[in-house]
Amino acid sequence: MSKIQQIINNLSEEEAKEMLLTIVSDTYTLIEWPYSQELMDEEWFDEEASLADFDKHGSSAYFIPTSRTL
Repeated sequence: MSKIQQIINNLSEEEAKEMLLTIVSDTYTLIEWPYSQELMDEEWFDEEASLADFDKHGSSAYFIPTSRTL
């Protein structure tokens, strides 16, 4: 078992919830085209989305706040 698995297995339910909330509020998810197209009309998109590296991810791939993808 990896060290990460051991840590997760030893968390209380409350600690696990807090960790998940932190992850969701502080991370971004890579959303590639055509799925990114669905989010472009959202009010928050221009301010919160970040265009991903074209060479790595192609055109119209964005980093979207994870909380907006749930």
